[in-house]
Amino acid sequence: MQCSCVRRLARHTSNTPNTADQFPSRNHNTIVRSLLRALLREASYLPDRNARSWIPQHITRRFKDNSLDKDARHAPLLESRWEAQLTQCRKTLLQLRTANIGDKNAIERVLHHTYARTGRRRRDLMAPLMKTQLPFSQTPLDEPTLSPLVLALLQSQMKHHPPEAARKNPKTMSGLKPDTGAKTIWMKPKREKALRKQVGVSRGALLDMLQVPLPDSEFAFLRQVSMDRTQVEAVPRPRARISGEYVADEFFLRRDSEGGLETKFRARHISRRFMQRRYALAFSQCPSVEYDKEREAWNVTWGSQILREAAVRRSTSAGMESLD
Repeated sequence: MQCSCVRRLARHTSNTPNTADQFPSRNHNTIVRSLLRALLREASYLPDRNARSWIPQHITRRFKDNSLDKDARHAPLLESRWEAQLTQCRKTLLQLRTANIGDKNAIERVLHHTYARTGRRRRDLMAPLMKTQLPFSQTPLDEPTLSPLVLALLQSQMKHHPPEAARKNPKTMSGLKPDTGAKTIWMKPKREKALRKQVGVSRGALLDMLQVPLPDSEFAFLRQVSMDRTQVEAVPRPRARISGEYVADEFFLRRDSEGGLETKFRARHISRRFMQRRYALAFSQCPSVEYDKEREAWNVTWGSQILREAAVRRSTSAGMESLD
């Protein structure tokens, strides 16, 4: 599946011959294909099954978004961004490799991207929440500018204060209420446009801190692996490389002294207990929402609440057993 994806992404560059001064050249295409294969290969070794499914899809989508049209209309723009994109790809490849050798921070970063605590997937899950409310420019200034679901999530996040591993928690929502009595430096009342801008800045800051709810299936999976280490699956072993001729260009032959791809982290065994702790950190930042028809309000449950209650039950049962 990966090979067919690589061929499909590079089809527009292989159909027409390239000259020495044309972008992309054959060398550019070779580097892109080799880098894409390396990224997809490292993503297939990640210690989380959902990460092994979503990360390759995200990588493929990013490569498609930055690919050239057949008529190469955007070639000058992409040529100017070539080095910056290669640098970003090298950083991503390094992060995946450090995650696969057991680096704690790299694995947590992968889990945060996979379970929508940051990055593209978080923005995808935020989009439906934004559709449930009116555009900010059409909302009266004295009315709330956020939907009831978003307000419930923010209030619950302020109350329960989940870990701030991926993003900070909001401390107040007073910025959503405009200060209609505020005056300018000339002691004149502020215009509605200025007040609306202040509220918009506070609204954007709050939405940037918001932890989006996960789908029920993924929330249940994180709950299971966070509370029972026996449910954590074994890490896949790297496959043996296929013998053959490999691309040898300066991009992959750099060493550490020249900013190469070799990692400086010491490899460690990724045990079930180690992954359970990483899962628990990600789960504690995830909320689950359910609408209560009787109260006509949203109920928000955090992973940190569930883990805290489970720890209290374990300590209580251990104390009762010691008394017996």
